[in-house]
Amino acid sequence: MIPRCGSCSKTGMRILIADDERKFTELLAIMVCNAGHEVAGVVTSGGLGAMKAYTECAPDVVLMDYMMPNYNGVTAARQILSKDPGARVLLITGISDTRDLQIAASNAGAMGVLQKPFSQSELEDLLAVLPFASQHRRGSIPDSPALPAVPPPTGDRVVHSKS
Repeated sequence: MIPRCGSCSKTGMRILIADDERKFTELLAIMVCNAGHEVAGVVTSGGLGAMKAYTECAPDVVLMDYMMPNYNGVTAARQILSKDPGARVLLITGISDTRDLQIAASNAGAMGVLQKPFSQSELEDLLAVLPFASQHRRGSIPDSPALPAVPPPTGDRVVHSKS
């Protein structure tokens, strides 16, 4: 069960979750709430749905899977950031070798790549540095143990389901 809007902390950040694996979004939503943040929306329909939900939810942060239908996470991040250069997008992936993805994510303007599986404490540590990450260059979140170093770049609850 995905936490309802307003059931999480109102003092933390508003976070949009986009992943085509419904069970994972449910778990991540609980982790986000346990970390003291609000789930602004959950999208399971893919990158296109994430782009639409970003406009509707106006979240502080987007946690978005890389491998999704209807635009992958890098393409969706690029589109979100073209409309809102201040957006904070973090890609999540189950891919074991993330070097190429880190470069692509950085070039798209994403803050970084978080590799699945990750622990509650890793997510909390990462979310703790994200508010300060906008002061730094895209793709270079300051010293987060949850993220490998990434090279520098060369409302209402919305729940979208798969159709």
